[in-house]
Amino acid sequence: MKKLFFLFVLLFTCISFSQTNLKTFESLKEAQKKYFKLNRESIYLHLNKTKFVPQEGIWFAAYAYSSRDLLPHPLTTNLNVKLFNEEGDEVASKVIFTYEGIGEGFFDPNELELSPGNYQIKASTHFMRNFKEDLVFHETVEILGDDAKVEIDSSQKENYDLQLLPEGGHLLADAPNTVGVKLLDAYGKGVEFSEALLKNNKNEVLTKFSSNHLGLSKFSFTPVSGDDYSVMVSLKNGQEITTSLKSANSTGISLSVNNLHPTQVILSINTNEKTLASLQQKPYIVLVHQNGNMNGIEFFFSEHNTNVVLPIKKSSLNPGVNIITLFNDQQEPILERLVYKEIDSKRLDASVYLKKNHIDSLEFQVRLDEKVKKGSLSISVLPSLTKSYTSTQNTASVFFLKPYVKGEIENASYYFDKTIPRKRLYDLDLLLLTQGWSKYEWRDIFNNPPKNFYASEVGFSVTGKINNYKPKKVDKIYMNSNQTNLFEILDLNAKGEFKLDSLFVQKADSLYIGSIKKRNGKLKKPQLFMSITPIQKKNKSIKLRNESRFYSEDNNFIYNFDHLINEETLDSITLRGDNLNTIKSRSSTFKDIKTIGEKDYLAYPLLLDYIAANHFNVRRSATSVSISSRRNSNLRGSLSTLVFLDNSEISNGFLDILNNIRTEEIESVVFNRSGVGEGSRGAGGVIEITTKKTFKLGKKEYNQKFQTYVAQDGFSFSKVFYTPRYASYNSEEFKHYGTIHWIPSLLFKDENSQSFKLINTLTQELTFFIEGLTEDGKVISEKIRIKP
Repeated sequence: MKKLFFLFVLLFTCISFSQTNLKTFESLKEAQKKYFKLNRESIYLHLNKTKFVPQEGIWFAAYAYSSRDLLPHPLTTNLNVKLFNEEGDEVASKVIFTYEGIGEGFFDPNELELSPGNYQIKASTHFMRNFKEDLVFHETVEILGDDAKVEIDSSQKENYDLQLLPEGGHLLADAPNTVGVKLLDAYGKGVEFSEALLKNNKNEVLTKFSSNHLGLSKFSFTPVSGDDYSVMVSLKNGQEITTSLKSANSTGISLSVNNLHPTQVILSINTNEKTLASLQQKPYIVLVHQNGNMNGIEFFFSEHNTNVVLPIKKSSLNPGVNIITLFNDQQEPILERLVYKEIDSKRLDASVYLKKNHIDSLEFQVRLDEKVKKGSLSISVLPSLTKSYTSTQNTASVFFLKPYVKGEIENASYYFDKTIPRKRLYDLDLLLLTQGWSKYEWRDIFNNPPKNFYASEVGFSVTGKINNYKPKKVDKIYMNSNQTNLFEILDLNAKGEFKLDSLFVQKADSLYIGSIKKRNGKLKKPQLFMSITPIQKKNKSIKLRNESRFYSEDNNFIYNFDHLINEETLDSITLRGDNLNTIKSRSSTFKDIKTIGEKDYLAYPLLLDYIAANHFNVRRSATSVSISSRRNSNLRGSLSTLVFLDNSEISNGFLDILNNIRTEEIESVVFNRSGVGEGSRGAGGVIEITTKKTFKLGKKEYNQKFQTYVAQDGFSFSKVFYTPRYASYNSEEFKHYGTIHWIPSLLFKDENSQSFKLINTLTQELTFFIEGLTEDGKVISEKIRIKP
């Protein structure tokens, strides 16, 4: 029985087959398996824009993806996002919390006192340090100043780099070859050319060709042994650039790929007569692989044919970039080519409709082309004349293209523009042809698989030690935070030490730590040492990537932002379907949700009085508090009530915290007298207390019972979106650089549509920049224009 491990069913001519060399294949498969065992992360930040005028904030949504599994990355929690100036000095750093591949963040240029200029945002994780390949996300932003103008050295632009790149990596004499062409300016930006000539050493023109708008092209020819060749490119300004083609090898193999067929990728593997005799009976393997997922087939050159044709069914390829590598009989990679398969199975279409004009606001509806079990979209809304959104990346390009390409990609999002499918797919194949071999080096795959030296950071760890610890008096530690719902009771070891891992800590949060007396369970203020890790270290000056290729000639226009924004800015614009009155009246069969108002705290100044007035028994002394149900539930009398303060349970010995809390410091109280939802623990009823954001325990209380520790490291959270108070929505400055709206996370759950509102600026046309990710790994990437 033949041992088959075909990726596809092959239909071809001029080829001989034998049983596959399983030993060779299995060794390649094992090397790939080891190299991609660790689940690499791809990070994308969707910024609300990339050029910012004074008093505007920098908002972003974060997406983490597993290119191996084609799903949101399950382990990404601590995302390090840093901001660098043009000199490469770090000016700001945040740790963003991501969950199920999604997070959000914010930088305040005014708070950071950023001067006008270019800055670079980098997003990475600790886990990425395990890999040789650069997996860090980069994006360049600009802080605009008054009379902002970008100067460019025109003489520098006239320095060009004409690159001639044989397909597969080698040029072979006396055999068909395809050569990729790339023309770049001094800033690394592609330069379009209208005509190019391939000439031999007799100055004869062998073929003519032109480039696409990105300066990419290709030509095919059969070089003759001993001849030299050159390419002359003519620019639109009349300038001519000439580069010699590297001499062809006299022996070897060449590769040409046709990826334009609708259902197949056709490989043409060529050799010459001089080489053919030495190839007889030598097995070659074509390997098709992506992130450790691989298949292959063995072939031989027949006695009289120098050409082997292998059609590969596209249905057998993985979405995105697939790597095709040709191995010789010594198990050495000799040719490689990247090919792309459409990501239709991993992409959702989105559309936007004006649902209702509310005069002062506009209500829009976003619809996806199928129902989403769970997903999130980020949406930036800008005037359609905007020049402030210059990002050339999107979720599709970062997740399905960037992980495989070694060099920089100019205008990567262009290759995923659905409005021009045939043209951009042709251009994408040109890009992959001219990029050469993949990002992953075979010498590393064979010899240096990554090791998990740097584990994924999941939250933060708190470690501490009680000074002068006496185990007979204290054996537990109480820890609480008002901001992050932290409530923990920790055991102390024999040395008085404690540790808590995977902790959700907010930067600058106050942690309250108390020791619990063994004798009576009361809280006492401890003397202790405590630290939070990982500590965020500031980067030394780094070398930034050259992003000059994204320079736009239009930036030479002079703007004056003096009168664009008034001195006062809006703190926030919150448009919600429910208002406070709705919340006040909301109730269910089992729960009464009370929003505290002025009448409540005037009638009941202390919170415990308010609780007692709502049908619960409250007993208190100077040192203790108990709360129980008024319903006699057993022979011993009323059962104790389960009490939560800001989502932290305080029922077991910590109710005295409530002793001096005033009712006016409370946002809401939920009374669940039946205790439904908490099982037997809720038999005495449940009370859920939510304090106002400004609430803090009284100085006397926390000084007596708690040691306060302010977290120097922790997660940073985004602010509610706000726009500056623009002086005019009709000015050219606003139309080109103003901001209308930003939504970091529009959630979908078992639905395909969601609505949202934004302020009506009377702008004639709006552009919606939409990115998103679903639970099953599908991406959404759209640029949609709408006239309200």
